[in-house]
Amino acid sequence: MSLLNAERAATPTALRIRAATPQDAAKMARALAAAFYGDPVFRHFSPDDERRAAMLPALFDVFVEAYLDHGETYAHAGGAGAALWAYAGQDPLSADAAYGERLEEIAGIDGPRLFEIVEALESQAPTEPHYHLQFLGVRPERQGEGLGGTLMTPILRRCDQDGIPAYLEATSDRNRALYERHGFRARGAIPLPDGPALWRMWRDPVA
Repeated sequence: MSLLNAERAATPTALRIRAATPQDAAKMARALAAAFYGDPVFRHFSPDDERRAAMLPALFDVFVEAYLDHGETYAHAGGAGAALWAYAGQDPLSADAAYGERLEEIAGIDGPRLFEIVEALESQAPTEPHYHLQFLGVRPERQGEGLGGTLMTPILRRCDQDGIPAYLEATSDRNRALYERHGFRARGAIPLPDGPALWRMWRDPVA
């Protein structure tokens, strides 16, 4: 039995994670939309609940498409969650100007706050080589089962093997606690004007 097959055999079906394919895209976007609907940063970006609920699936469609083409993406086999990663210096959204145009169109009246957040994050991004976790989300009804940590495992394992750090921005105290359990440490806050703060989080590789 190969190492990969041995690991899969030892992993409960409910937690099975795989490298994502285009066939996973729609489920990934909807899982991320459900995961971030109640997130404080997303509430700040789009304060109207009905508008946010209607907008987020299309918004995450763009991110998932961009990262499937130019990043590292992982999906839960049953569609309950997704993780979107990129290597330092790579910005999947900038690979095609159409991605930004689509985000602006989808966000509509909430667009200025969205791009204000993007600019704040970009201004604080580390310059040293690292893997960047853009989004990690699990459907609310499946949270607390270990899926978030399992979705991070493929890249965190690679970070440890190759001696490369990982970086992300936590959007809530609950998210920050999850990442701290997996070796990330806060490097300071990114305050948003009239809004919540995000936490810059860094993980050194484990020898």
